[in-house]
Amino acid sequence: MTEEIQNYIHKSQRYLQDCQLLQTQGGSPDSVVSRAYYAMFYVAKALLLSIDKDAHTHQGVIAAFGLHFVKTAIFPRELGRSFADMLNKRMTGDYDTDGTISETDAQECYEQAIIFTETGINYLKK
Repeated sequence: MTEEIQNYIHKSQRYLQDCQLLQTQGGSPDSVVSRAYYAMFYVAKALLLSIDKDAHTHQGVIAAFGLHFVKTAIFPRELGRSFADMLNKRMTGDYDTDGTISETDAQECYEQAIIFTETGINYLKK
């Protein structure tokens, strides 16, 4: 495992810890969703690098993850769907001003981030 991949894993783990702290200490749902998304994003970047692939946009990372890890059945379709959905929720939380991210949404996003990051990191450690 390269140093760059390890750095992405560590960054993902830090963002997931931040997400947990925000979730348990009353942080805003928007911030919880943002940290959850980035925890997933950095694991996806690490996964792509592990097969000598990279993407430079958020949509590109999601598409490449789907192509190389979901369509090949390495990971279940639900993981790809949750990653794509998380970007939409993150963008809603970051850019919409009407407070549409609920506490329930934030909790679900946190739980999805745990599953995604653990699955990705376990795969990389094999």
